[in-house]
Amino acid sequence: MLETHNAQCPGVILEHVVDDTVSERTIDAYVDDADNYADAPETNDADEAITRLQTSAQIWADIVAATGGLMAFHKCNWQILAFTAVGGYVLHRSRTKFQDRDIYLRNHKGLRSKIEYKAHTATNKGLGVMLCPTGDQKVEFARQLQQTRECVARIATSSLNITETYLTLKTRVSPMITYSFPITSFTVRQLKALAVLIDNAFIPKLGMSSKI
Repeated sequence: MLETHNAQCPGVILEHVVDDTVSERTIDAYVDDADNYADAPETNDADEAITRLQTSAQIWADIVAATGGLMAFHKCNWQILAFTAVGGYVLHRSRTKFQDRDIYLRNHKGLRSKIEYKAHTATNKGLGVMLCPTGDQKVEFARQLQQTRECVARIATSSLNITETYLTLKTRVSPMITYSFPITSFTVRQLKALAVLIDNAFIPKLGMSSKI
C-alpha cells in the first residue's frame, strides 16, 4: 500500500537545518492512522499545496478501499503552513487568505465528504504526544505536567517498599515522562518543573534525603 502511494505522490522533501540529512516523505501510516504530506514546489503557494494534498489523500483513500478498508472521513482533518514575507520576516498566513479552498474526499461509492480544516495553531494528538504544525509545545508540556502530578500523587500515597518504588520509577514513570523527549524541546525551566515533582515524590520513598 505504501509503495503504491509513494509511486503516485511526490510528497515533500525535508532538509535538516544543520547537516545534509534529507527525508522524502509522502505519508506516515500507523496501523489505522495515516498522515499525508504535500507542498508547493512550483508556485510556492497555498493553492498548489492544498490541491496536491487532496490528490495525495484521495489516492490513499482509494488504496484503502481497494484493499477492503474504509476511511472514516468524519475523523479526518487537514492543516497547512503557509507563509508571507513581510519586512524581512516570514509570517504565517491566516485561513482568510485561502478561505475559499476546501478539501473533499470521495469513498468507494463516489460520495464526497468535506474534510475538517484545523488552524495551523491547533494541536494534534499523535501517538501519545500533543504537537501542532508550528512546533508550539505549550499544550504538550501542560499535558506532561498534569500527567506527572497525577502520577506522583499516587506514588506519594502508596505503600510501595524501596524495591517496588525503584522498579516503578525505572519501568513505569521514567519511560512515561521521557516518551516524548525525542520530538520535543522543553526548556530547562520546564524540565526542572517535571524533575522537582518526581524528586519530591520518589526520594523519600527510596529512603533517601534530598538535603545533601
